[in-house]
Amino acid sequence: MSVSKIASSYKFLSWGLAGFLLFLIYGCEMGDAFNLYEDYELEIAPQPVIHEVDPPDSYLAGVDKITIMGENFHPDTEMNRVFFNDNEGMVLSGNEEMLEVRPADEVGDSVMIRVEVRDSDKFSEKYAYQLESAYDRLEGLRGVDQPFGLTVDPEGNVYFSNATPEGNQGIVKLNPETGEREVIVDQTNWRYIALAYGPDDKVYMSRAGDLSLIYRDDGNSGEQVFYFGERGRQFNDLTFDSQGYLWAAGLNEGGDFDDLLRVDEEGNEELFRFNADVGALAYRDGYLYAGGRMAGESGIWRFDLSSNHMAGQRELYFDFGTQTGEDTLITALNFTSEGKLFVGTDGSMPVVLIDEQATDWQEFYPGIVHGETYAMAWLPESDKLLQTRIPPQDSDYSQTLLWIRTQLEPS
Repeated sequence: MSVSKIASSYKFLSWGLAGFLLFLIYGCEMGDAFNLYEDYELEIAPQPVIHEVDPPDSYLAGVDKITIMGENFHPDTEMNRVFFNDNEGMVLSGNEEMLEVRPADEVGDSVMIRVEVRDSDKFSEKYAYQLESAYDRLEGLRGVDQPFGLTVDPEGNVYFSNATPEGNQGIVKLNPETGEREVIVDQTNWRYIALAYGPDDKVYMSRAGDLSLIYRDDGNSGEQVFYFGERGRQFNDLTFDSQGYLWAAGLNEGGDFDDLLRVDEEGNEELFRFNADVGALAYRDGYLYAGGRMAGESGIWRFDLSSNHMAGQRELYFDFGTQTGEDTLITALNFTSEGKLFVGTDGSMPVVLIDEQATDWQEFYPGIVHGETYAMAWLPESDKLLQTRIPPQDSDYSQTLLWIRTQLEPS
């Protein structure tokens, strides 16, 4: 190595050593001025606390909301998470002392609620709470049963037209309390599509196909013809009014038999023109309600029966297609005691609830009630609405008969 390179290296090392000594001397004198990193103290939020839950004793799993009262919640709703056992609920609103939460679909007598708040290193203490099922399969139903038409008597017995993979199985009477069942109308070659329990304690039935036939059970495991009209009118629903008249209508738009049918106890008919596909009928306070589709648009119409129980001028009660955005077939109409209306459909919203003024609506229990609705009926003196569920194509749901806890009273 040359003398010039050795001298250059020595000079570089000397400068480096001198710089290091100056750093030690002045760095110590200037305290923290030369610290490369500042101390960062993370601010930990206090542990959230649950004081109480409203309703205080129990609620339904997966629907509506409960209110959690406590402290140390985050004022920003999105910064709070609420767990029901290991399943997360949906925080809807809240502040530092209150959270409104839709519970997870977690049924149990002692579901543990925990609140997590962002920037807190601790969950709240667990709070035990009861969550009840909002829906379930009817007691006594078998796995092979495929229910269709549906009605209920005043004692709460359920009647449904049944099929199995082996074919049509007639009409089954089922006690929902005990699960006991019996066949009141034996197996037939056709399916009964609509049922209604009459004031004479008989079950009335319409059959599929283009025969305008209405039967009633004969009390001896068979049926008798109650009404036989012109061919081409299939009755998709049946209902009785306060005077004991039976009303029927069906899917006949564009045909020659687009009528509402009224039949007295002797089987005598009166026809009232109504050019629509009708999927559901209901009677309430002097009006006959018909849900269906007219000119491709879904709606609910009503007819004043105050004039000798004749169907008067029709009135559009609720423009279902325009309001909901779905021109689906309405398959069931069931009023509450307050005048709210449950509507069953074969569309993406199986059950819709319309308010008393018929001005507002909501999908009922979205994400909880599945499938398509074929028929609905109230269980007397309860808040349970029965639903015959038909599974959409390529779905995992089975065809079955369910009860739904509505928290409302039947009409």
